[in-house]
Amino acid sequence: MKRITIFCLVVAILAIQAPVALAQTVKVDSKVVKVDQKELIELASSEKFDSLQLVLKKLVQQNLSTEKKIKSVKLKKITIINFKYSLDNILKIYYQLQ
Repeated sequence: MKRITIFCLVVAILAIQAPVALAQTVKVDSKVVKVDQKELIELASSEKFDSLQLVLKKLVQQNLSTEKKIKSVKLKKITIINFKYSLDNILKIYYQLQ
């Protein structure tokens, strides 16, 4: 009976630690685009968008085409991970390309 109890405790401890070990190995490879508030306002006023995600994707697409001289990146290939708005009127958009 003691062996079964010890075995169950060991299995329970290993089961609890396994997700933590797996979570530490996951790394998200994201890139950052910094956009001025003026660009956001110009884009939002020039076109009609259904969601904020679409606006952010369009901003990333525009910056990629101007900075890296990529002809075009489809909006479907851009995934927005996060965004932050700083006090100096700059929007940081964290994205991934698929």
